[in-house]
Amino acid sequence: WGAMLSLGGHFAGITTPANRLPSKNAFLAKHSLDDSNETSREAWRAEIRRRQAEIEADDSDIICCILVFFVAIIFGLFTCIMLCDQISNVTSNTTGIETFQNLPGKPRPWRECVQEVMGRGP
Repeated sequence: WGAMLSLGGHFAGITTPANRLPSKNAFLAKHSLDDSNETSREAWRAEIRRRQAEIEADDSDIICCILVFFVAIIFGLFTCIMLCDQISNVTSNTTGIETFQNLPGKPRPWRECVQEVMGRGP
């Protein structure tokens, strides 16, 4: 989930407060940014463009993000498969080696097998 949220935030390009236009009565502003002071407004716009250019992702960044996403998906699938295998072995009262040697386990209720693995409750 963390990888998906990270990729979503990366591609959505969440705007920061620095990208907003300043108001005429900016709080704690060093100088006023009104319509008559066009040079400071242009300097401010150039600064915003420079910041956005720094933020833009390269092709290599995007490829790395996609690679991490697929590795996370494969790891999640592997974990789910191992969990299902372990649950199957616990409920059938067999180990992995007994399964490969085709040795049947003693039939027992699945609750007893789970209690043997997990232990008794408090």
